Amino acid sequence: WSKYRLDQWVPQAAVPGAASVVADVAYVSLAMPVEVVTVRVQCLNAAGRAHRGALVEARSLWAEGGPLRFYRGALLSLVNAPEGIVWWLAYENIKKVLRSEVGELASCCGSAVIASTLSSLLANPIDVMKTRAQAGVSTLPESGLFTRGLLPRLMMAAVGGLLHASGYETITHYGRA
Repeated sequence: WSKYRLDQWVPQAAVPGAASVVADVAYVSLAMPVEVVTVRVQCLNAAGRAHRGALVEARSLWAEGGPLRFYRGALLSLVNAPEGIVWWLAYENIKKVLRSEVGELASCCGSAVIASTLSSLLANPIDVMKTRAQAGVSTLPESGLFTRGLLPRLMMAAVGGLLHASGYETITHYGRA
């Protein structure tokens, strides 16, 4: 609903970006603890240490730093807010242009893939740094900051963008009906 209420406070052209920032803050607040535990479990398994389970790792993280330990990398996630801003601005504006050329469904799908590609290219370096911070690795990689994991990220983003746009368009369609 925020997209349709934010135009009271920000210019219409900025509404998708502003809604994205609101959603990013809510997401980081709720999902970051789960993401930190997930990264811990994945990194320990990759390092050859025995799998102890997510709850054991969550207790270990709590012992390391209390509740704030679950938000390591949160600032980098919020710094990553431009990814969402770029996605929404690109998606909405490309969709408007494509809609008259290729129709509703193709414009949504094409816009989602293009927006996902653009935003992923922007966000990959920040995401590499965030993941390293969550894993407790304090140094930057010697190479590959801009390209490390980029191809899988682009593939995941394209699929995720299509699903995201499908869900969004379905909800907004039925929400207006």
